[in-house]
Amino acid sequence: MKKLYLPILLLFFTLLNNTQLSYAQKESEGGGGSKNNNTNTNNTNTNNNNTNTNIAKEYNPFGNRIGVEGLYSMDIAPYLDETNDLNDEASLQYNNTSKEVYIIVIDDDKNAIGDEYNLSSYFNFAIGNIKAGISGATVTGQKTFTLPSGSTCQQAIVTGSFNGIGVYYILSAIETPTHFYQALSWTLKENASLYGNDMQEMIKSFKQTK
Repeated sequence: MKKLYLPILLLFFTLLNNTQLSYAQKESEGGGGSKNNNTNTNNTNTNNNNTNTNIAKEYNPFGNRIGVEGLYSMDIAPYLDETNDLNDEASLQYNNTSKEVYIIVIDDDKNAIGDEYNLSSYFNFAIGNIKAGISGATVTGQKTFTLPSGSTCQQAIVTGSFNGIGVYYILSAIETPTHFYQALSWTLKENASLYGNDMQEMIKSFKQTK
């Protein structure tokens, strides 16, 4: 099983120490970095519960869908830039260091991790790593729901502090027929009202394509 959270925390606060924070109003659109396999599509929302993600509709709140290794895709907020230094295990990594908004995805092939995990135990594994890395961790808003693509998602918000700095995470464990995914987006706790909705929308747009 791929673990990601402690390296993320360390990098997150390295960036905090070296970047002047911005509390400007959220942009409706903005510049982005180089994005592989970027396809603009019209917004489509559906309540389709069909778990066959190959025929599911795409949910595109930003019109900036990014394909990853022919395996899955997500619609990424246009003010985030592609990066490769958030976590070695992540197959998708985007950030904006001035806004302090980050998102990564880790994929785990079910054949590689065996029968030990179901969605709930996979979620508990992931959230345990976050809680172990911060002080005063509080878990709220835990829920299980179906994404527009048809995949099942178990999600929670985790807040706490690291060296006295408030942090806000949205963790989503997603199950498809072939994979489990850890989709993690985070920002400063005081920025949650600015960027929390965008973080949710990016995760909601997840679709396995393979």
